[in-house]
Amino acid sequence: MTPGPDSAPLRPHRLPAASLRAIARGSATAADLRLLRSAQRSRLLLVLRALLTRADRRSGGTAAAPDRGSGVISSAESAWQLLATVQQHAPDAVDTVIADPSVMSWALRLLRRLRGDTPAAHAPLWADLAQFHALAAAAALHAGVPAVVRVPAHRGMIWLPGTGLAGPVSTRRWSRAEIHVPGPGSAPTLIRGESAELRLRLPGDPPAPSAAGGCSAGRAFEGGLGSGPAGHDGAGGIPARPGGGGSSAGPVFEDGLGSGPAGHDGAGGIPARPAGGGKSARPALEDDPRPGSAGQDTTGDIPARPAFEDGRCCGPGHDTPARPALEDSPYPVPGHPTPARPALEDDPRPGPRHGTRARPPTWHPLPRLSPEGLRLDPLTPYRDFGVPLRAPTPLSPSRLAQWRSRVTGAAALLARDVPGEATAVRELVRTLIPRPFPAARGRLVASASSSDAFGAVALSLPYDEVQTAAVLVHETRHQQLNALLGLVPLLEETRGGSGAGHLGYSPWRSDPRPPQGVLHGVYAFAGVAGFWRAHREAAGAAGSQRAEFEFAVLREQVREGITGLLAGDALNPAGRSFVGEISALVAEWEDDGVSDEPARLAGHYCAARRAVWRVRHLAIGAADALRLATAWRHGHPPGALPGPVLRPRLEAIRTDTFGPLAWLRLCAPGSFARLSGKTRAEGAEWAVVAGDGVRARRRYAAWIAHDPHDPEAWIGSVLALPSRRRDPAAGLLLDRPELVAGVHQAITGGEGEDGPDGPDPLALAGWLARAAP
Repeated sequence: MTPGPDSAPLRPHRLPAASLRAIARGSATAADLRLLRSAQRSRLLLVLRALLTRADRRSGGTAAAPDRGSGVISSAESAWQLLATVQQHAPDAVDTVIADPSVMSWALRLLRRLRGDTPAAHAPLWADLAQFHALAAAAALHAGVPAVVRVPAHRGMIWLPGTGLAGPVSTRRWSRAEIHVPGPGSAPTLIRGESAELRLRLPGDPPAPSAAGGCSAGRAFEGGLGSGPAGHDGAGGIPARPGGGGSSAGPVFEDGLGSGPAGHDGAGGIPARPAGGGKSARPALEDDPRPGSAGQDTTGDIPARPAFEDGRCCGPGHDTPARPALEDSPYPVPGHPTPARPALEDDPRPGPRHGTRARPPTWHPLPRLSPEGLRLDPLTPYRDFGVPLRAPTPLSPSRLAQWRSRVTGAAALLARDVPGEATAVRELVRTLIPRPFPAARGRLVASASSSDAFGAVALSLPYDEVQTAAVLVHETRHQQLNALLGLVPLLEETRGGSGAGHLGYSPWRSDPRPPQGVLHGVYAFAGVAGFWRAHREAAGAAGSQRAEFEFAVLREQVREGITGLLAGDALNPAGRSFVGEISALVAEWEDDGVSDEPARLAGHYCAARRAVWRVRHLAIGAADALRLATAWRHGHPPGALPGPVLRPRLEAIRTDTFGPLAWLRLCAPGSFARLSGKTRAEGAEWAVVAGDGVRARRRYAAWIAHDPHDPEAWIGSVLALPSRRRDPAAGLLLDRPELVAGVHQAITGGEGEDGPDGPDPLALAGWLARAAP
């Protein structure tokens, strides 16, 4: 629809410099956070607009074609017009629907599918496109706007975004259903499928005339669904788009990008379509790096995103072999990741299959976790960041009570200890998505965020409210940064990518990371460090050492991440200002004392991670290694030392055990005392954590005797020495282990007088340390 003369002009979102600084320091106001949320809302509206254009272009005006007896669902345009009508009557109803993070997830996946970027489809195209009607139906249901809407049903289950799941109303894999919204003050909403129907009342609807209550299974429904004359919805509902591309009477949406004060979208809704279905000019999507060119359609050019922005957050040291889909995993899960569940197609739980007894249809609302509207989403088919369709997994009452207890307790902790972080969680997080995880038994929790699903946090059930609070701070920081990067680029365009030449050390990961990953880690863990810093006093005797250890580790790691970012050239001026604010904040923590035992363990842990990362992923050139090996054999001085080059060896990554052992030592000393390590590495690290230096050095010596070429054993043996006994040789082996390992390998490759085991690593490091700096 062509905007009328009274329409507000489009206004881009603008973030004041003061707001950028406040967000960096974790002191953003509610208004700052709402601006981030508003920008993400506008992004979604642009994506929906792009989807609508591509869907109509692809199907010639019919968004969902017949599919093996499924019937025809109206074009996406008719769903858009219903959304526009609901927006006029009840804007909050539309906001409730599109604020569901799964809507953005569905929309971006579908847009990539229409562009041909998705290798495999998990749903027929007509069903994917027809979810537009699920959005419209949910909005009409919340607003009480009369409508009859045909929607897709998967395994008989119907998705109503921001509301819940209904069904099963069919036994087929994909079918269509019809939702009759009668309007306010009348009968309940009727949801009718191929084999069943149910009646639904949302909270706030007038009471049902029967004693049956909210929803009931209806009679079996056979045959096709009724339809009215062409161009009408068949029940006096929302008129379809008139022929010729015109619009229905009455003003349709303000565009949603500038109807309020400058920089905010106000209460604008779904952008109006241009008359005749043509393409209107639009601002480029913030995260689309590809500029349009003459003759090239760039509508909806959304680059593919990594599935997960983050990983698991429970305590330092739980590391796992690198998973490229996961960004900035703080304390990854030991061992191999749990395999993803099969896609919804292969899951028997969502609804009945042919030849099975049909379950009666029912309504599954999204459980509410807080008065502010935070919900738990074990139901939505698009909730999983990595799997296109996920089966619903309703929670038992006891498990739901556990979630509510953890979240309520965490909210109280955050409000007391870090009010700024509590505000961010309250303003930005809309849904928590339960993730399966073998266990809180190892004090671990799996968590993740995605820029494709702003407002959603996926996590396994934390084991206590303190861990829940730390996870929520961590993931909410990722939400903030994802939204911020859509408004203010912080990285130089040519240097913020993920190419191998841009990879570097991220203290929270065992694999090399691109600058954006390091930036995410710095910002997220600065928030978590701030939480542990504030929580130390309130933790009590039982939890204070844990809080001190967490704070000491993260303070050092954030400082390391900041140093790497500021030393490189990936940050643009805004990025340097942003990271500079975080650096100034961390500098204020320098004088915060930490008790001896947590400080000792934290120092060892950070030094070991840094050195082990270097020896796994950095190397020296073969020619340099040969030159130094020759000089060693002939007793010559080493000369100039070569710099390192990046050579990632993901196969060298092993599960970290030091962090979990340190956690047990501080928080569960009885459990720690019953351990001694099953492997040479675990036994040596157990002794270090226990503070038994003599036993630690003996076990590292045995490890080296068994495998004299393992530089991780060398590093551990040096760290097991008292600080006063660490000479320049020990210092070089910790600072440049890849140099010692490279020369050692070159020497042993030719064997010679040092034999197959090669020279003593500390002696070799001492010789290299004599080189002029």
